[in-house]
Order: sequence, then structure tokens, then C-alpha cells
Amino acid sequence: MRWKDDIKTVTGLTLSELVRAVENRDDWKQLITTITRSRPQLDGTSLPSVKDRAHSLSSVKGRAHSLPSVKDRAHSLLYVKVVVVAAAAAAVVVVVVVVVVVGSIVLVVVIVAAAVVVLVAVVVVVVLVVVVVVVVVAVVIVVVVVVVVVVVVVVVRARSLLCSYQRPIQASTLPVAIVQAWL
Repeated sequence: MRWKDDIKTVTGLTLSELVRAVENRDDWKQLITTITRSRPQLDGTSLPSVKDRAHSLSSVKGRAHSLPSVKDRAHSLLYVKVVVVAAAAAAVVVVVVVVVVVGSIVLVVVIVAAAVVVLVAVVVVVVLVVVVVVVVVAVVIVVVVVVVVVVVVVVVRARSLLCSYQRPIQASTLPVAIVQAWL
């Protein structure tokens, strides 16, 4: 595996460290830039010192260890999905609770309104019954008073007629005499 040895020689990174560096675009760009600039140039320009090259590679190597692996990122995505699903479920529960509470309040208001309507209807019926009883009693009283007045008038008139007659009235002609006196 000569090419693996070349990677270790050129970059100073192991294969697993290199895989982690490749997963981060900025680290990969810095790694490639450092390696390509440290090679001899065709135009003869000066090369960066070995110290600069070692420092650049060590900074990439240090960050390669701190990068999350693919497995860690998959767990993070799964965690995000679980959090989103839990938040959605919580929102649904909140909506259901609000609907139940509002529905209960509306139901109580409807029951109270129905009770008030029934109570008002009962009061109206009681008032109507009292009014009817009062009217009936008043009518009965008026009828009794009228009957008593008529009887008194008839009796007084009949007596005055009986007293004004010169001849005695027989019992058989008494009603006729009362009717004639009345008219």
C-alpha cells in the first residue's frame, strides 16, 4: 500500500484523520493549499519553510480530531428529527387541550343559558297563573256583587210594588207582578 504511505508522508495524517479532514470543506481546502504550495514550484519561487508547513498541517490535524464523525452527525440529525417530532406532538397536545377547555366552557355557558331560560319560563308561567287567578277572583267578585245588587234591587222594587197595590196579590200572580213592576 504505497499510496497510503505517501499520504502519511505528505500530509502527516493517518487515513482516519484524513477522512475527518475531508468531511470539513474548509479544513480540506487548507490541507490541499498547504501541501500544493510546499512542493517545489516550476518557476523557481521560494518554498515555505518546513516549520510553516508543519504548523499548517498540525492545525488541520488538530481540527480533524475535533470534527464530528459521520456517525455523530447522523445521531445529531436523528436527535433533531426527534426534537421536531416531539415539538409537533406537544403542539398537537396543546391544541387538543385548548379545544377541550374551550368546548367545556362553551358547554357550561350553554347549560347555564338553558337553565336561565327554563327559570325565566317558570317565572313567566307562575306570573301568568297568578294573573289568571287574580282575574278569575275579580270576575267572581264582580259577578257576585252584580247578582247581589240585582237581587237587592228586585227585592226592594218588588216590596215597593207590593206595598202600592190596593188589593192583595195572590201567590200565583206574584211573579207576574214583579216582572210588570220591573218593566
